[in-house]
Amino acid sequence: MKKKADKLKGFQVDKILEQINYYITTYDIVHLVELWNFLDSTFFNRIDYTTHYGFKSSVTSTHKQDFSTTVKKLANSLKKFYLITAVNNGKLEKVREFFDYYSSELVKDPDWKHWFALPYIRSPQSDPLFEVYFNKAWSEAFSSSLRNFLSTIFKNIPLPKILQFNLERQNRKRLETQLENLINQNEELRSQVDKLEYQIKREMNTGSSSSSTNSSNDKDSTTNNNNNNNIQGFSRVSRRTTDSKERDLKQSTLNSNSTTTDEEEKEKVVIGSVRSRKSIQNTLTASFEMTEMDEIGKKQTNSSVKSPNISDPSYIVESQEVCTSHTSPVTRCKFSSNGSKIASSSVDGTVRVWNVDGFSRHTTIYCLSEVISLEWENKTKLLLCGTTDSKIKLWNSTTDKAIGDINTSQEYPRVEDLVCNPNGNSFASSSTNNGRTDGIVYTWNFRTLKTEDRLSSSNAIINSMCYNNNGTLLATGCVDGTIRIFDIKSCQAIGGWQAHSSEILAVQFYNDDNKIFSLGKDGRLNQWNIHTMGKPEKEYEYPGFPIDTHRTTKISFNSDGTSFVVGSNNKYALIYNVENNSPVAKIGGHSGPVVTVDWHPTMSSCVTGSLDQTVRLSKLSKNTQFS
Repeated sequence: MKKKADKLKGFQVDKILEQINYYITTYDIVHLVELWNFLDSTFFNRIDYTTHYGFKSSVTSTHKQDFSTTVKKLANSLKKFYLITAVNNGKLEKVREFFDYYSSELVKDPDWKHWFALPYIRSPQSDPLFEVYFNKAWSEAFSSSLRNFLSTIFKNIPLPKILQFNLERQNRKRLETQLENLINQNEELRSQVDKLEYQIKREMNTGSSSSSTNSSNDKDSTTNNNNNNNIQGFSRVSRRTTDSKERDLKQSTLNSNSTTTDEEEKEKVVIGSVRSRKSIQNTLTASFEMTEMDEIGKKQTNSSVKSPNISDPSYIVESQEVCTSHTSPVTRCKFSSNGSKIASSSVDGTVRVWNVDGFSRHTTIYCLSEVISLEWENKTKLLLCGTTDSKIKLWNSTTDKAIGDINTSQEYPRVEDLVCNPNGNSFASSSTNNGRTDGIVYTWNFRTLKTEDRLSSSNAIINSMCYNNNGTLLATGCVDGTIRIFDIKSCQAIGGWQAHSSEILAVQFYNDDNKIFSLGKDGRLNQWNIHTMGKPEKEYEYPGFPIDTHRTTKISFNSDGTSFVVGSNNKYALIYNVENNSPVAKIGGHSGPVVTVDWHPTMSSCVTGSLDQTVRLSKLSKNTQFS
């Protein structure tokens, strides 16, 4: 093996030529011929003519014959070069030795007929038959031809199968890397397009809204137009307040928040992805009306339900951090499955992903339409964003890259809720039409990003969903006030009952999978047993949720399942002990109704989102005096 490796010289032409020249200058004809024969049998006879010439049959045979002739001529020229070198150096005994070794072989070749006389010619350099070989030009031409020949052979020789496999693997890896780079470049370019498109449409909407506001003020002529264009939705609400000092304070706060947002937007390069270019102008306009309805609903509910008075809270807010980057009411906020990040969505069509530590900006995702549902995949850092334009965006928060967009049914553009199955292989989506008069629920495969099944919901319009711990059951809260439980394997409803007098806004399995918690638009917060169904096991004191036909929420439990948090139409979220029907603590700080909440999966921290456009991260601690 070592001897063979020495002959190959690592397929380096220069080293092989050095070896040939060494045998010639030392007059070692035996090893010289042995080396050539080795190269001939190992390489020259293994050239794949089909691969290098591109055709077969008789044409291939012709090329193979020509190639064999070339190899033979080079072999003869190499031997002649050896003889010429020996004669020039006066080594006639080496010339005779050569013919002694190979005369029986060469006598049959007409090309050698005159060469047998070489040892006996006194001056072969001047002999007409040999003088050309003693010319320096012939030696240089032969050396150059031999080098080029060997270089071509080693470049085109077929690799061993095991080396071919490795070469294919390397080539595939190279192509995959190239594809990944192209995808990244494509994503970066699209993100810039999305950002510019978003800004242009928002500026257009701002201009049209300002014009509409000025026209309304001219007709009314009772108030002065002193609004900030970036917060028009809340400006209209402010004019409805009766306390002018509170209005001025709120307006000043929002103005400063808007300025901070604009500066942050300039500093951060925002990432987008492939999506339809649907206009969001109507979406942003609708947010003004939605906010106005929230304020009216808050007044109505507050007049009939007394706000809870908590004298000895079980939890105390130790610290609170606030994010003011959203420019429209917040629709959802949720911790990632490992609790390291927070995702918050807004009516303005953006999703912000934050690091829990310090609320530092991580990235902003532009969806170009209102985002009304969020969900983190249970095992990875994959974020799902449901919009009002038939899109579910999948975002990898580790790489800050969009995995892709899932196009849902155009007939049901509003993706009301998204929930991931605890088994990690699938997720469910609930979609409704724009009028929310009809809906559909699908389960999706994470690997193929295609639908697996459609739940037989009997035309029920589903607002909220939740899997049990093993992912075999799916609880749903419907617009007609019923809770339906579906078997995932059969996709059929296996139980259900009338839980509320109006639509259900949130439904959540308890840790033991035997209880379900529900929140309805009727202002009731109930605990149910799935085995007895009809009557609630516990009714909690609750002030109500903002009256808005287009908003749902979530109920979130702490890690040990002893407490849960829920939003309200007041300016705080409420914390309940599972066993007590009265709230045991509240999380304040907002200037508007709290519409979305989530409890950290392992720590005593809660994130809350409000119609005041802010997201707050609150660190809690148990009240030892109360306990």
